[in-house]
Amino acid sequence: MNHKKYLSDTLQEAVDGKLDYNQFEDNFYACYITKVSDEDLSEQDHDYFTEIQEKFEYTGVEPPKEDREHGYISYKEFVDWLKNKLENVSK
Repeated sequence: MNHKKYLSDTLQEAVDGKLDYNQFEDNFYACYITKVSDEDLSEQDHDYFTEIQEKFEYTGVEPPKEDREHGYISYKEFVDWLKNKLENVSK
């Protein structure tokens, strides 16, 4: 499996509104955490996908106020952040 392509395609699907929170968690987060090894990606690609994975760790469907005080964002905010990130990478 080409993990970089799969992960990149999954990110684009999220930005295109094709994945809800649970689908993104199943398709991107779980794959990146459990299936991708150090040998599957370059160091630069690992850094890139790790930043996204870590941002998602502080994302909820709609986090309550107390979680927001600790830096959590909603899935919609995450997708907006991701869209901006993908636009900046493609420049």
